Amino acid sequence: MPTAPGRKAVLGHALEFRRDPLGFLRSLRSHGDVVRIHLGPLPVYVLTTPGLVHRVLVGEAGKYDKGRLFDNARGVIGNGIITSAGAVHRRHRRMIQPAFHRTVVAEYAEVMSAAASAMADSWKPGQAIEVAEVMRNLTLGIVVRTMVSTDSDRRLESELLESLPVFLAGVAWRTYSPAPFLAKIPIPANRRFDAAVAGMRGALIRTVETARATGGENHDVLAMLLAARNDGSGMTDKQINDELVTLLVAGTETASSALAWIFHEIAHNPEIEARLREEVDAVLDCRSRPAVADLPALTYTRRVVDEALRHYGLPALMRRPTVPVNLGGRWLPAGAELLFSPYALHHDPVTYPEPDRFDPDRESPTDRRAFIPFGGGARQCIGNEFALMEMVIVVATVVARWSLRPAPDHTVRPVVTGVVVPNRLPMIPTPRLAA
Repeated sequence: MPTAPGRKAVLGHALEFRRDPLGFLRSLRSHGDVVRIHLGPLPVYVLTTPGLVHRVLVGEAGKYDKGRLFDNARGVIGNGIITSAGAVHRRHRRMIQPAFHRTVVAEYAEVMSAAASAMADSWKPGQAIEVAEVMRNLTLGIVVRTMVSTDSDRRLESELLESLPVFLAGVAWRTYSPAPFLAKIPIPANRRFDAAVAGMRGALIRTVETARATGGENHDVLAMLLAARNDGSGMTDKQINDELVTLLVAGTETASSALAWIFHEIAHNPEIEARLREEVDAVLDCRSRPAVADLPALTYTRRVVDEALRHYGLPALMRRPTVPVNLGGRWLPAGAELLFSPYALHHDPVTYPEPDRFDPDRESPTDRRAFIPFGGGARQCIGNEFALMEMVIVVATVVARWSLRPAPDHTVRPVVTGVVVPNRLPMIPTPRLAA
């Protein structure tokens, strides 16, 4: 089994991984299909080919559970659908799935469109906005309003806006940290995180208790979770709370980071912006925002979204075999830690020529297993249709009305948290008529 070069005593590859995680993960393909790295004393086996990743996610998925990253995350976000395993995961996924059926998700389009339009209404010509923050707030608002469609949703949204940024940063650090005990040290950063957790959990607990007590008939995610039954029983308030936290994290991070990068790329690729404008103007026909019926015609917009999901894919996911497995001609024991990087797969030049070029017109890879923005198999992100529809609607709404240009004297660079985010993304909106 090849070991990645550069291993240091005690730390292994941890410093290199921390210094440049995306570059390090991309470099491993040249060393083999399965490459061993060491994060401190822990050996981790990195899968670098679409075929092996597909086998783990789909072909032999029953032989694997989630792995170390998800063990760490479970202690922070709870035992929701992302972090749970085995019978608990299967039961909860069956109970949650109806809330994300394609026909139900289509009903959320109006919430998404109205929220995106309100955001666009709030911008002032020439007044810089922090796009990454704006998109995070937008996607959080959309998640909250689809989870809880009552008058309390705005209060919940306001409470979560205070706690979520601190919470997301803390989740990422605690998930990837090789020394989880550091989170227990009573330093200011940990106290801020603990306060954010308490605030967020408290707000969600009050919301669940109110919804259960009133027994409302709202057609939202929370109502579906309260009504869901499997084997004759429903979820406890704690289980529902864990699922809501999971939906907040998953429903905010991926979509908001992808949207921020999309507007960054549009600003640096005028030909892409021109084609988006042409399509959006033709489809909306003087309307300021799209409806669900417009989505099938926004084909180029969807390709821009897909390219952003490729170009800025998830840094890393993990799995752990529950039995000995043979991968790439090598036997790995039960309990071994496996890692694969959607980002690295999406930047393999064999599959994606000129992988660093943002190109919505690039041909789909011959090996469709090489595109996994939402994971794959039975554990693929349950909200993928929700996220895709949301991103297309937001892009079309903004492009119909505004042109965003980079603020001067700022260099954007990617930062790895649970996703790939821009360090900062200040941009200046100009109305379309004046662009």
